[in-house]
Amino acid sequence: DVGLLFEVRSLIRAAREHELARNVYLMMLPGTFFTGYLMCPIMAGIVPYFWNMLLMKTIYVWHCLPGPLLRILRMFLPWAPQSLHRYPVRLAEKGLEGMELGVPWDYSGNIMLPSICCALLPLASPYVWQVFRGLFFW
Repeated sequence: DVGLLFEVRSLIRAAREHELARNVYLMMLPGTFFTGYLMCPIMAGIVPYFWNMLLMKTIYVWHCLPGPLLRILRMFLPWAPQSLHRYPVRLAEKGLEGMELGVPWDYSGNIMLPSICCALLPLASPYVWQVFRGLFFW
């Protein structure tokens, strides 16, 4: 019966499905798919480099704070020696290295993103194939 497709309840359900698919699409593109890959070099490389450089200069070059405050700052500096007067070159080099990246940090994205996309398959909305297109380019 054709009239069954155009009942108010079925149209409301279709509108809810479409709205859900639209919200998931807007959340995932470009946010969930690509923001992590754009932010990783910044947050794992550039920001720690400048933060550690600032700490190194504050503690070992400028000596611009009292000794107890410099000792507190030294706790936040990676590979910092016990001395507040000398910072060996090899330790400074280790302190300016970028963070390690590995499978555990990327593993959740490799499972969750395809799972969310597959959860959209039962929905009748034009946004479903667009989410899969984003997954393809991801």
